[in-house]
This record gives sequence, structure tokens and C-alpha cells, in this order.
Amino acid sequence: MRWAEYQRLNTADKARYFTDKTRFKDTIPSHFGQTNTQLIYKVNAAIVEKIIGEMLFHPDEQEGTSHAEALKLFTLNEDGNYTVTIKNPLQFQLIVDYLAAGLSFRQVVNVVNITRKHTGMAKLGNVTIKTVSNYARIACAINLQRITNILNDKSVWAFSLANDSSTHYGKSYFDNCIRFHQDRVLYNIHALAIPMFERHTGELMLKLITDFFDVVCPLWRAKLVSFSTDGASSMTGSSQGVVTRLEKEAQHKMYRVWCGIHQLDLVMKHAYRDVMDGEFNKIMFQLTGYLRRQYSLISDMQATCPKATKTRWTAMGIACNWLILNRVSVLQYIAEDDPAQAPPDWWWVVVSSINAISEHVNYTVTKLQAKNLLVSQQRQELDHLSATLSTWIVIESCNAGFDNNTHYIFGRWAVSYQNIINYIFDRGIFIQDIYNTLSIELQAQVTTIVSKLVIEIVDGIANIQAERNSDQITFHLSYHTNLLNFQHVNSPLLSLNISIG
Repeated sequence: MRWAEYQRLNTADKARYFTDKTRFKDTIPSHFGQTNTQLIYKVNAAIVEKIIGEMLFHPDEQEGTSHAEALKLFTLNEDGNYTVTIKNPLQFQLIVDYLAAGLSFRQVVNVVNITRKHTGMAKLGNVTIKTVSNYARIACAINLQRITNILNDKSVWAFSLANDSSTHYGKSYFDNCIRFHQDRVLYNIHALAIPMFERHTGELMLKLITDFFDVVCPLWRAKLVSFSTDGASSMTGSSQGVVTRLEKEAQHKMYRVWCGIHQLDLVMKHAYRDVMDGEFNKIMFQLTGYLRRQYSLISDMQATCPKATKTRWTAMGIACNWLILNRVSVLQYIAEDDPAQAPPDWWWVVVSSINAISEHVNYTVTKLQAKNLLVSQQRQELDHLSATLSTWIVIESCNAGFDNNTHYIFGRWAVSYQNIINYIFDRGIFIQDIYNTLSIELQAQVTTIVSKLVIEIVDGIANIQAERNSDQITFHLSYHTNLLNFQHVNSPLLSLNISIG
């Protein structure tokens, strides 16, 4: 259109036509190139038919329209395998990168269309949620093919597996991560989150694992050497646990690793669960539930009390911290609204003691969540946490010289009541005043409670051991320190695998 318009101009107008016009080389599209070469990927038939077409779909949907549309993305070849063609590589690469960055399907649609609008890059095309979901399936298939190629390479003689089942927004899934060593590099790869449409039983999880690895690595029974779990009975049970069932499938014994973070979580939960015969937990759940229903308080504070749950220690630690930081507003509101909801004074002393420890514990939890952390490094972090708490509160190794009248003694540990009182008083004037108003009997009871709490936490942390044998008995792997010489990589090549049901 513009060329025809230009042709109709006279010589003088043609000379002026390009005045104040932006040269193409100065535009954004010129820097992205004009070629739009198609991308073609080959994918094994089993990946498309078993994983993409079966495992990622609910059984009731496998004869539906969405299932048929998903399989149309892949073209069947004469050799029985599939190819997938990407006709708009730029659009595909942008969408995959946006998904890998954590954007939802709807957010990706908005971002791509806004990018196209402001850059004038028409070749980005119009993007819909269906476009994004199709590309997500394709990216999943491509990455599974790459994982297949890696695990079946002769240089990869072994790999370890870590998985966990969970429920997110009402949808259950079974997450699988693998580690393998290749060319002196230790890779940590998220393999696949598999939807779970039945109860989280050991039998179902075993089937999902075997179905998946029968596709991506038919020789997995000879290559799988280690299995990491959260220690749940469905995973480690002596007869029906997933690990026990896997060992029967494998061609050799396997190393079991019980996740250190989950063990630390159990240590913390067990420590405060029985405080005052469970009265601490009862008051915590009643108080947080009450505060979360007070909409006028929420409006005035512009903040909502966190929900305290029994499932994760970190939730309890966060709730304790919020209550301590907002205690003035909370207590003033309760006094005016319903004084019966006010916790007893001793409870605040215990909350402040838990909160102080939780700051150290939660910091360690954050470090333990690093993707590249080895079991040996995990042990070092836990040892450091135990030593830090012991030094801070002055918890000592028990010996015959300690007196039960002056010290709280628990197994191999002892702490003086005076050091516990010092620890309590370090929580601030608010806690000091509350402690001093307690009766002598209640002061002694609270001091004993806090002594038991902190010493059981230190003892529990010191006893955490990740490595287990087939009987769930702890032992050390001497070769772990040698793995420190390896470089760790979270491969961006395999950064995105999305569960689509």
C-alpha cells in the first residue's frame, strides 16, 4: 500500500516523503531479524502416547475433545515416532520463557499481546490461552525427550530420584526430581509433576513412577541408586511404602534419604505439641481463628493474622512472630471486643520463646531448600544450627555433676534454670513484666516448659540423619564428601516441565 502511494508522488514529493521517517534499522523488529524458520522436534511415541496423552489426562477425559486436540500437536512418522513443528519460533520461545519465569497461562497471554502491541511486531501473532497450553504441552514433550536421551546415554550409569505428593488449589500431583552426573557435572532436574486422580497410596505412586520411567529410561531398575522422601509412611512403610516397593523392582539395594527439612519440621512440631499437655496448641488455634474473623481489626491494621496449622512448622513460626510483633494492637482489640479471648500470661512467654528459636530455624530451612545442596552440606547446616542454639541458650552435655534442682536434664543434655530465665528475659520488657507477674509456682512451671522445649529441639536437631538403609536405620555415606568436587547445575535446558490435565 505504501509503495503504491509513493509511486503516485511527483519528484519533489518523493524527495520529501522520507523526511522525519524512522529508518527500519532503528526499529525493534529489525533487531529480532526477519527470518521465521520453523523448528522441528522429534519425540518418541511412548512420550506422546503414554505420558502426554495418558498420564497427564484424567481417565474420563481421554476420549474427549481436549485430549484429541492435544495429540493433534504431534505428527506421526513412518518410523512410529512423532515430530512437532513450531511455525512461529519467536512466539514459542517467548511463551516458554514466560512460563518458566512463573507466569500463569492468562498472564502469558496478556504479556505477549502487550509486547506485540507496543513493539509493532506482528509476527508475534495473536496469543490465546489455548496457544499457551499447547506450547506448554509441546515444551513438556521436548524436555521429556531430552531427559530420555540423557538417562539412556551410556555415560549416565546411575541417577537418584526425589519425589513428593501434594495438593495445590484442590488438585493433587506427584512431583518427581532426578539427579545425575555427566561429564563431572552434577545435574538437578525437575522431571515431571504427574496429576494424581486417586488416593495417595503407595501402590498408586509406585505405578506412576514405573509408568514414567519405563518410558523415559527402560533400564531404570539398574540405574536408580537412591531415593529421597519426606519420611511419610506411604513412602517408607516396611511393606506397602513406595521405597520398599521400588527396592523390590530394582536390581540392587538402594540408598534411602529422608529429607532433612521434613525431619526438622517434625522436630519442631513435636517440641511444642505437648506444651502444657497440648494447651499451647489449643490456645494458638483458637486465638488465630478468632483474629482471622475480626474484619474490623484486619481493616484497622491492614494485616491479617497468619493461619497456624499442624502440617508445617513454618506456619506456626510465622504465626508466633506475627502475634509478638502485633501484640499491642491484638491485646487492645481483645480487651474491648471480647476479653474472654485473651490468652493466659504464661502463653505469651512460651510464644516469645518459640518465636526467638524460630528465627534461627527458619533461616536454616531457607538454606536447606537450596536446589544444589548435598546431603553432607545439609548435615553441616543442621550441625551449625544445633551448635548455635546450644551456645546461645547455654545447653551443655550432661554429666554427673548436674543437679535436678538447678538444671533441666534430658538424655545427654542439660541446661540450668537460670540460663533459661536469662533466655526468657532476653525476649524484652513485655515478656519480663509478664513473667514477673506470674506466681512462683507458675514461674517454675513456665521455666520448666521452656527448658524442655529448647532442649528437645536441640536434641532433635542433633539426631537428624538423612541416610537410611532398608530398615530405616541411620548410617553415613562416606563418599558424599567427594561429591563436593563436582560442579552443580540446574540446567536451563530442562527448566520447564508442566503438568497439564
